[in-house]
Amino acid sequence: MVLLAIETATHTCGAAVSVDGVVVADAHMHRPRAHARHLTPLIEEAMARAEVRRNEIDAIAVSKGPGSYTGLRIGVSTAKGWAEAVGADLIGVPTLEALAATVSPYTGEGDIVCAALDARRDEIYGAAYRIRGDSRTEDAEDTGPVSRLTIQAAAAAMEVSHVPDWLGAAGNRVWLLGTGAEKTDSALALAGVRVTRLAAEASRPSAAWVARCAVERIRRDQKPEPSTFEPMYLKAFQAGG
Repeated sequence: MVLLAIETATHTCGAAVSVDGVVVADAHMHRPRAHARHLTPLIEEAMARAEVRRNEIDAIAVSKGPGSYTGLRIGVSTAKGWAEAVGADLIGVPTLEALAATVSPYTGEGDIVCAALDARRDEIYGAAYRIRGDSRTEDAEDTGPVSRLTIQAAAAAMEVSHVPDWLGAAGNRVWLLGTGAEKTDSALALAGVRVTRLAAEASRPSAAWVARCAVERIRRDQKPEPSTFEPMYLKAFQAGG
């Protein structure tokens, strides 16, 4: 199975190609307001590196939000266009799930992973996952990261002051990552919650992880998205988003 994945939910714009469940190529750019111009060249770059042609693509995966209104709109519309053009299935992957999955191979049972994206002012988009029993393999990076995630706190847009109550992580080790990690860390510290915060470069959404999550969803027989599929915005559009 050949899968093309797209990530545009934040300033990160990227594409990745997975072949038979293994990510073989990806290309990313980290720049605001660059998606409309650079997404298609990044897709073509990833496909060229993977030596994959359009007619070989079986599925298109896209980071479906929450995140930047404009970025999500560009990513989803591009994914829809490619899926229709090549006759591929369209798979939506929650942005925060793909972000949390990046750290799941390194966590222990019972740990909580909080993925937080900056939603401007004193708000974040957040989702939290509890890690269940160790299912790592010798090639953990490319197999089964999402199988270790269970919902701890559902995706929501909220003020950072509400995060501790929403998270409900007393007594658990908390991993924190994403573009909203800094202000979330401050709110958790005030509430006495100790966190392991990942470096900024490790906190960016990645098309490679969208691909890995999509492969797991396909293996669990998730149905393709309908033609009316829309991003998961979580809150109303604001100019400049």
